[in-house]
Amino acid sequence: MVSAPVLQLLACCLFATLVARCSCTTEQGGAEAKSFALGSSLSGDSEVLRYSLKAFGKLLQPREPKRVEVALIGFGRTGTTSMVAALDLLGYTIQHDDSLFEVSDLHGRLAAKDDTFTIDHFVQECGNRGFDGIFFYSDEFIEWAARTENVKVLLTKRDSGKKWAESWLVIAPNVDSLSSRPFIWFKTVRDLLPGYFELIYKHISTQGQPEKYKDMDTLAAAHDAHLVKVRKMVPRDRLLEFNVKEGWGPLCEFLNKPVPDAEFPHVNDRIVARAIVGSLFVITWIWPLVPFLAACMMWRLVRF
Repeated sequence: MVSAPVLQLLACCLFATLVARCSCTTEQGGAEAKSFALGSSLSGDSEVLRYSLKAFGKLLQPREPKRVEVALIGFGRTGTTSMVAALDLLGYTIQHDDSLFEVSDLHGRLAAKDDTFTIDHFVQECGNRGFDGIFFYSDEFIEWAARTENVKVLLTKRDSGKKWAESWLVIAPNVDSLSSRPFIWFKTVRDLLPGYFELIYKHISTQGQPEKYKDMDTLAAAHDAHLVKVRKMVPRDRLLEFNVKEGWGPLCEFLNKPVPDAEFPHVNDRIVARAIVGSLFVITWIWPLVPFLAACMMWRLVRF
């Protein structure tokens, strides 16, 4: 059953499409993304709306329990959305951003210092909820992937740490918005803040220097250090370092899957990312107007 906080949060995302407009073009088949600006177009709105509806649709789809077989441990903004789309075509069900709210309670328990809930429990419960792959790159999860036989580990990466940092800085403000009202009122967000959003945005991406979570050089160094760490931790026969530019070949060979009769997905999630950043920021400013507007509407109804 879908919890009320999740529905409320998704409603905020849907509402955001009405107030944050983006001027951008989609990236299909390698076409380069164009300019971004608030106003003048609904293309960014439609991307956020489609993303929100996709997440909502997944919440309503029952799944059979599965065993987790794939660990996706590359940094966010390294082509993970394209990778998840590719894995979907290969028959996997990956717990990624669009299904994050389905496991918010698990992240909350994992982050609770007085909880005996371990990373093994987290993975098992994700499997019980129908996921056979997980996108997460905490030290705990990487250690789990490294010691668990028969788990394939996918390490997505960008061409360089600097390229990744430039892309990551697009979404870095998200953690500020999610830590503010009205989002902080939702239990779903409160569960995700310490053990997911703040962990990833302010600690992992800075190598433990949270005050530098928007510093280009710090971010670039963290990307490269992450690659080195994973190479040391994960057995080579179960690790694939992958740039989405490489296409189906290396991925299908690594997973022992036939190459699909379709092009490798290249999802331009930069459009979605920019639109969501703008949407979250706007919501943090306009939410006090909602009760005021509701009061005005009630006054008009009573008066007339």
